[in-house]
Amino acid sequence: MARLSIDPLPGNRFKLRWRELMPGADGQPARGTDGRLKRRARSLTVKGRAARDEAAAKIRRSLMDEGEFSLPTATVEEVPQVANLEHAAVAWLAWKKTRCKPRSVVAYAGHMKRFFELARELLKIKPSRPVWADRLSRALVIDCVRTWQERGYSKSWVYSAGRSVIDMWRWVSDDPDTFPGVPTPPREAKMVLPRVPVYVAPPSPTLKELDACLRHISPNAVESRRVGVFLRYTGLRISQVLGLRMRDLDLDAATIRVTVGKSRQEEAEARVMPVSKHLVADVRDWLAGRDRDEFIFPAWGTRKSHPANVRPDTFHSAWAEATKRGQA
Repeated sequence: MARLSIDPLPGNRFKLRWRELMPGADGQPARGTDGRLKRRARSLTVKGRAARDEAAAKIRRSLMDEGEFSLPTATVEEVPQVANLEHAAVAWLAWKKTRCKPRSVVAYAGHMKRFFELARELLKIKPSRPVWADRLSRALVIDCVRTWQERGYSKSWVYSAGRSVIDMWRWVSDDPDTFPGVPTPPREAKMVLPRVPVYVAPPSPTLKELDACLRHISPNAVESRRVGVFLRYTGLRISQVLGLRMRDLDLDAATIRVTVGKSRQEEAEARVMPVSKHLVADVRDWLAGRDRDEFIFPAWGTRKSHPANVRPDTFHSAWAEATKRGQA
C-alpha cells in the first residue's frame, strides 16, 4: 500500500505527504544510474476532515494504479498557505505557560482577547471569520495602540498590551512552517509602541503610620501581628515574609536571605539584606530550637511543611481603620 502521512495544521487544516514515482522523458518511470526507480516527495494541504479523507483515498488509489497522483482542481481544494492568527496566539500562550507564572499568563490572555476584538473592529472582520496572519501589520498595531489610548486605557496597560502583541508576532514569525504567511515583525518595539511609561515610586508609609496600623490588628490574631512586625522592620512583601525559612534568617549576623520574588530573576537573585537589631531581639527567644528547614511562619496542624495562610486583607483593614482615625 502507498505510504501516506497526514499532519494536522492550525485552522482545521491537514497536510498530506507522500512519495511517488518520477516520470521519465519516455513516459515511463525514471530510473537512476543504479537502475532503481526514482521517487519524488509531494504534499497537499486541504481544509476540513471530509476533504482530508477524500484526498487521502484518491491519492492512495492513484499511487496504487499509476504510481503518481495528479491533483484534479475540481475535486480537491488546496488551501492558501496562511495561518490563523488566533490559533497562533493560542500556541504562544501555551508556550508562555511553560515559562511564566499563572498571573502573567492571565494578563497575556487578556491582552490577546482585547487585541483580536479591536483588530476585528478595525479590519471589519466578522466574529465568525478567522483573522488570517497576513492581516497583521505595523499599521494595525499602531491603530490598536492609538484606539486604546483614545478610549482611556492607562499608559501602562496600553504599553503592556502592545508589548504582548509584538512578542506574539515575533514568536510565531520564527516558525514559518507551522505558522505560514506571518509578515516580518518590526526590528524594534519602539517603532510601533508608545514610549515606555515613567513610573513614579509611591510614597512609603512612615514608621509611625506602620505602628498605628499594627495597633489596629486584633490581639487575638497573634500570627498576623508577628507577620506585621516582620513587614514593619524589613519592608518586604507579605509573600516574601511568609516564604522565609529558619535557614534564611541569621540572627548572629542580623541578616535575612530573601528567596521569594515576583519574577524568576528576583527569585534567582536571592538577595541578602540586613535587619534591625530590634527585630532580632524580639524574635530570638521565640525562634529558639526551631529546625532549619521549617518555615518561620508555618501553617497549623499537619500542614507545617507549608507557610501560614495570613491574608493581606488583615493589614488592608488595619490600614483603613488607621486612616479613618487620622493616624495614617
